[in-house]
Formats: sequence, structure tokens, C-alpha cells
Amino acid sequence: MTQPDSAEAPDDLLLFTPVVSAYRGANGWTAEVQRAFIAVLARSGVVAVAARSVGRSARSAYQLRARAGVDSPFARAWEAAQARVGAEALDVGMAAGLEPRRVEVFYRGRHVGWRTHYENRLALAALRALDRQDVRWAAQGLDARMLLDAATELPNRRER
Repeated sequence: MTQPDSAEAPDDLLLFTPVVSAYRGANGWTAEVQRAFIAVLARSGVVAVAARSVGRSARSAYQLRARAGVDSPFARAWEAAQARVGAEALDVGMAAGLEPRRVEVFYRGRHVGWRTHYENRLALAALRALDRQDVRWAAQGLDARMLLDAATELPNRRER
């Protein structure tokens, strides 16, 4: 028996128990609509975009989340989707901020050389996001240094 490709394997994020809604009309939050909403939220990170993609309003999405409760599987999937897209955006921002970019320099219409340019604003925004993440982790009782040490321990062991 062969293992399915990762593209075909179901996303763990979408394996939550949907909120049961008493309203069964065309604009109701069915299980399929909730899963599609979470899938788009995991790609975009914006609630309004995800809600519009399934034909609902952001307000109704927030109402569904409030009705479900903060400890519901739907709310946890929502948080995980936003955390995933936030982590990806942070990685992209840090990489773009640390990678040099060559920019052409012109003088009186003629190319005279190149200048190395760094996206400092992008790197600083990523660092501010890391600070906010550290505050959220501290509120949950997690130590960012301990997490960083644990994350770097495995690659360090592999190098040895």
C-alpha cells in the first residue's frame, strides 16, 4: 500500500467538528462552508476575505465563532489558521528583510552601477511581530527562549 502524497492528504486544520447551526437556509454556515472558510483563512489570514470567499459576511463569521465559544473546535481551527498564515508571513518578511537586493543606479539617463539595498522596514516589521508573539507566548505561560532552544537543538545534534 502506498502513502498518499502530501497534496492529496487531508489538512489536519480542516479536521475539526463544525458548529451545528439551527438555521438550514441558503446562507447558513454548513459544515462544508465552515471548512472552506477555514481553508481560505489559512491561506489569506484575513477574516473578511475568507468570509467573502464562501458568500458570507465577516460579521456573521465572528457571530458564529462567538456562538460556538472560545474552546470550540471551530474557534481553535480559526486560531490555528491565523497562526499558520502569520508564521508564514513572518518567515517571508524576515527572509526578504535580510536578503540583499541589487538596484540599478542611473545618472543622467545612463547606467553607472549597482547599489545593494536591504528591506529594513520589512525586517523591522517582522521583528515587531516576533515581539508580539513573545508577549502572547508569555501570556500562555510559554518561554520563547526555551522554545527557540528546543527548535535549534535537533539541527545542532544532526550537525554533530
